[in-house]
Amino acid sequence: MSEEQETTKEEQKTPRKSKVTKHIGRKINTAKFEILEISISIEEEIEWTSVEEKMKKHASLSKLAIKDYQATEAAVLKELQLHNKPASISSSKPQGGTPILDD
Repeated sequence: MSEEQETTKEEQKTPRKSKVTKHIGRKINTAKFEILEISISIEEEIEWTSVEEKMKKHASLSKLAIKDYQATEAAVLKELQLHNKPASISSSKPQGGTPILDD
């Protein structure tokens, strides 16, 4: 085994720590000229000994962030009684005026 291969194996066995931050945000048109912004952030410190382990922990945090966002969004929309009132695309279009044309 070469010295470079030994160093690589030693580096993989040495526990490392990383700070991982996941953020999900969404802006929702709830009515004409009204936007609701919902976001969540998760910050965790992970310990890993290989790139594969690090990627698995990142994926787990992504799944956790998605579930947290979904639960948060559902709770907010229910509390504000917006869960059955999605805004339509036409409700956000300006009324009147001259359209801007690109040359």
